[in-house]
Amino acid sequence: MKFAKLQAAGNDFIIMEASETVGVELDTLAKEVCHRQFGIGADGLMVLVDHEEFCEMLFYNSDGSLAKMCGNGLRCFVKYIVETRKIKEKTFDVKTPAGFYRVTVIDHSYKTSRISIDMGEVEPYAYLSEKQVSLKIGSKVYPGTVVNMGVPHLVVYYWPDDEETISLGPKLEKDDRFSEGVNVNFVKVISDSEVVIKTWERGAGLTLACGTGACASASVLKEADLIGSDVKLRAPGGDLHVKLDKKNVTLTGDAVLIAIGDYIKEV
Repeated sequence: MKFAKLQAAGNDFIIMEASETVGVELDTLAKEVCHRQFGIGADGLMVLVDHEEFCEMLFYNSDGSLAKMCGNGLRCFVKYIVETRKIKEKTFDVKTPAGFYRVTVIDHSYKTSRISIDMGEVEPYAYLSEKQVSLKIGSKVYPGTVVNMGVPHLVVYYWPDDEETISLGPKLEKDDRFSEGVNVNFVKVISDSEVVIKTWERGAGLTLACGTGACASASVLKEADLIGSDVKLRAPGGDLHVKLDKKNVTLTGDAVLIAIGDYIKEV
């Protein structure tokens, strides 16, 4: 099974084409290929479905769960289809389970491309009437804000070390108030144009970056008047740039091709 592996800010993904996966259970395949020791190793699997006028991205987390959207993944997906489908347009639309997204290729080479995504508006989290939440873990209470950026995100105003992140992440992800689970973003404001962020992703665990998490966090912090409308978010795997225009969010960053190869699947 032919595949490509790409990364965006350290968030790494495997891309396969639908023609390569006919008759295969995609959730099982995602768990197999994303395994760091027994597979190729990645945070998620994307499957490319060709349509006459557009390309469609299906996204599976490393635990096999289907996700509606992934910002870093979509940038890698765009890089892949620009190269393989010989797309000449700088701006075009890509379909995801969360809907169509308009993407712009700012710069492109075989190894690295810089890509911008119109992420649309940050929306309320459908299962709670209030955005502000207090989360008690042990004797500590953590204030946060929950929103939807194609997928649900909790923004927590707290900066744990990695060991504490690994402990807190799954507890907050599976808090009873989040019926489908939630992505957890820990943030610290450096200035009105710079934020540090680390994300515990639903279905993938602690990752080096999260594009939708960066967008959700920037929007929440801007609404709280803690940052401006043009901000760099420093994730462990690299920087992401988010621009906020009223309610609309734009995500920009690099996508890098790592490898192309064949995955040998047991039959």
